[in-house]
Amino acid sequence: MVGEAAALELIAFLEGALTVWLLDPETTDLRAMYARYLSSFQNGDTGPDPAPSG
Repeated sequence: MVGEAAALELIAFLEGALTVWLLDPETTDLRAMYARYLSSFQNGDTGPDPAPSG
């Protein structure tokens, strides 16, 4: 994934996860959400498929 696209995806995830937590903090495990996403992000399992060209 290209750096700019990866940064945008990460920001979108962080804002979305935080919104979910703010709406329902008692049942949302924010740490687990972050851990799962960041693990996938690090392994390259996120982003558009196929990756955009150019």
